Amino acid sequence: MTLLFAVCVISKDPIVLGVAAITAIISLLTDFFDGYLARKRGLVSAFGICGDPIADKIFVLGAFISLAARQELALSHIATVVLVIREFSITGLRVVLLVSGARLLPSEKFGKMKTAIQFFLILLFTGTLALLYAGWQVTVFLRAAPILYWLMTIVAVASGMSYLWGQRRGLVESWMQGRRPS
Repeated sequence: MTLLFAVCVISKDPIVLGVAAITAIISLLTDFFDGYLARKRGLVSAFGICGDPIADKIFVLGAFISLAARQELALSHIATVVLVIREFSITGLRVVLLVSGARLLPSEKFGKMKTAIQFFLILLFTGTLALLYAGWQVTVFLRAAPILYWLMTIVAVASGMSYLWGQRRGLVESWMQGRRPS
């Protein structure tokens, strides 16, 4: 889905940009229903706790990197780098905790809110591009895009810090495991 989105979002054809938006919607819906069914049927696993956020991160980062390449949106490349660092850091944290055998906490509500905001902005930015190339006046959206992008980046960093704080005990335990004599 990420590759399809990226290929479509570089287009200036409103129909192809619409396909990018549909791809994002399908990605969002499959992510939602996968998580819902896993929780409802008690199929939550360490693989799912790590794998689902990785799949989300691949799509979200691929989408934002592609969207940041569009000059019309004027999205900050620094904000994109901050997002990449945040996402890889949290993923790395999950791997460290999983390998160390520490109790791995599932995503928090703050992190889920961050993901919802990210998907919303992906759709908003893609839709704005589609409307722009369909001849609509979207100046307000184009001016708001960089501001919304930075606000989302701040929320992403804050949710990462919150998750890190919630995992502090597991991090200390994993750090101490490597320091104990055999």
